[in-house]
Amino acid sequence: MSRLLILFAALTLVCRYTVRDVAFVDLGDENYRLVLKIADPQPATLGAVAEALLDTNVSYEIDELEDLSSESSKVTLHHPDGRSLDVDIWNQDGVDALKLNELTDSPLRRVMLDEVFTHYAFVLFIEGESAEKNSRALEVIDGAFKELGKIYEHMPKAVGARPKLTTLSYDRREEERTLLFALSADEIGSEPALAVMMGRGRRVG
Repeated sequence: MSRLLILFAALTLVCRYTVRDVAFVDLGDENYRLVLKIADPQPATLGAVAEALLDTNVSYEIDELEDLSSESSKVTLHHPDGRSLDVDIWNQDGVDALKLNELTDSPLRRVMLDEVFTHYAFVLFIEGESAEKNSRALEVIDGAFKELGKIYEHMPKAVGARPKLTTLSYDRREEERTLLFALSADEIGSEPALAVMMGRGRRVG
């Protein structure tokens, strides 16, 4: 038994990785898919879409319409988990570059990208409609932060700055519609919600 205990102690010293380390590993996650169901796609349209999605985790597909009498143009963003979201990428002249960029970029997402690499975790609190429920939720978050603070200095290796909390107000949800869809938080109704991200922006729990 003593030999086993010694071996276990040695392994704990060698295995100094953390959950945050694992969150940086490329696990070959499946891309999101933007499916354009349109008639006679023009090269300019395809070029604008390809340029907007370059260096993102969104790929695009064309589902060319054949029977225009029974079908209409439609653009859908597909989540790797099978859910989908209808999106609008058009203006009166064709593809709207701004709307396309909003699929993969927003002020909040830029903040997340800046912070998630340097902090132990990025915590996004999504406000609900009820101020009372929001207050209770923030109390729970604050309590969790305090508990983490008790052990933070004793972690086996540096894990970046302490968790970063950012709040998305209830009236800004529509601005971050695509982000909430990606976080599986687009169907929470008027309730508050919480998303915790680490490493490569991977959602935890």
